[in-house]
Amino acid sequence: MKYGYSILLGEHIKAESIDYNDCKSFQIVCPCCKEPVFKVIRDQEMGNLTHYLSHYEKAKSYSSVCELRVNALESSKINESNTLSRNQRLEYFLSILRDSVLRNEYSGNLSGLIGMFKQMEKSSSLKFMRDRFYEYISVSTDLNNQAHVYEFFDEYIREFTDISGGFPKTAFSVLTQKRIAFDIWKHLLSANAKSNFDFMFNNSYLFLMLRIERAKNVRLLYEFEEILYSNMYDLIVKSKDEGMNIITSMMEYKVSPPHSFGLDLLSKILAEIQHELLGCLLRVPYFDLLRKATGLRQQSAQTV
Repeated sequence: MKYGYSILLGEHIKAESIDYNDCKSFQIVCPCCKEPVFKVIRDQEMGNLTHYLSHYEKAKSYSSVCELRVNALESSKINESNTLSRNQRLEYFLSILRDSVLRNEYSGNLSGLIGMFKQMEKSSSLKFMRDRFYEYISVSTDLNNQAHVYEFFDEYIREFTDISGGFPKTAFSVLTQKRIAFDIWKHLLSANAKSNFDFMFNNSYLFLMLRIERAKNVRLLYEFEEILYSNMYDLIVKSKDEGMNIITSMMEYKVSPPHSFGLDLLSKILAEIQHELLGCLLRVPYFDLLRKATGLRQQSAQTV
């Protein structure tokens, strides 16, 4: 059969879009009889590969009836059902986004971090920077285009792998992580998601400061990093007028190669924040969150 149904994702999945191990991770079943299925790849003539899903040992007539019915599913109905499911899943992820990010990105005393976030929210100059950045990316062609955002994702994965020796693994494939992260990214750029965008910006801002702090423990910082860290901290704690003067000075400071090519310090920090923001969305353990939600729904159903 060409399609399976993922109990975990709540949507129909094309056989060619999943790997062998995904059948277990995604809880793929036959859309007709709801029995588990497995992935098969058949090598056809001229080297063409046919991807399909097959039942485990069952009576041939039983499997044939299912596969005929599944392959007759209209693509419009599948797309309609999948869109509804993705919207419901997105709504769930957004409802727990802040808590999930805090727990996934940081360890230790979260109350102290929450205090820092509140201080960042009060900063008028940081708000000015955040709002101007939002205005820019919300109309950016590249940052609203899936193919281009996927390129940013891939760049982040390469950099993370070079530094850490590998990208954090989840039970979902990187492709699925990117798809869910892009759905959330698109939501963050919508007009009614400004508060979530502000939180993610602040998180990336703080994460960048912590990254510079960690670097300081293992090597000497470059001059631009010293100035960058000092300015980032001052933007949080200084008055609005002082903060605006800092922003002006950042626009006048040119970061030298190879750390940047023609960027001023303000553009450099915003590029780094965008990089970390997309990377953070890519690292969220969506599989574990969905599995937990599925378990809660099942418990609720059994209770009723």
